Amino acid sequence: DVNAQILSDYWVTYITPHWDEYGICQQNLKLGLVPPLSGSFMNAYEASCGCFIRSELWACLCPGHPELAAKYAYEDAIVDHANEGVYSEIFTAALQSAAFIEKDVNKLIEIALSYVPENCAIADVTNIVLNGKKNGLDWKEVRKQIYTKYPDTFGDYRGFEDRPYEEWPETSSYNNAICNVGFTILGIIYGEGDFGKTICLCVNCGEDADCSAAT
Repeated sequence: DVNAQILSDYWVTYITPHWDEYGICQQNLKLGLVPPLSGSFMNAYEASCGCFIRSELWACLCPGHPELAAKYAYEDAIVDHANEGVYSEIFTAALQSAAFIEKDVNKLIEIALSYVPENCAIADVTNIVLNGKKNGLDWKEVRKQIYTKYPDTFGDYRGFEDRPYEEWPETSSYNNAICNVGFTILGIIYGEGDFGKTICLCVNCGEDADCSAAT
């Protein structure tokens, strides 16, 4: 019976981070905005990585049942994310749950895609990877295609790493979940079943690498 309302009650009581999507979620909940408004209202970070990195929980609670994992992932995601951010958690939770009983990577991706809209960016970035591999492209070229179409916040700070935070440029791109899910799929596809290679590819794609590599 776990749903977004129960999870949002726990957010207000127990979750302490106050930055980015987490902070906006907390603020919205305290204003009385219940899910999905808590994740969508005035939330520039709605497509950030903060919910798809929780997807493993639902997969492990629902092994071999991607329909249930996707259901709980949705309830979880709408508390602090919206749109592509929500799709990112549904997609990864379904894939991970199915992986308990299905080993064919392409079949797993097909299953995961069946739970998100065909025209969403999460589906698009996944297809960029699949088409790149099919067409014999190097993983670095595929990474470039992903990042060109779905730029992330971290790239805007390149060259400012050693400067005070106050000098960092403003950024209008918070598509972290889109490109990082793409990098996760890139690692899986180009890793070709080698666990170490898969992890290294995810990390070497950069951006929010702890998220993509962990997932």
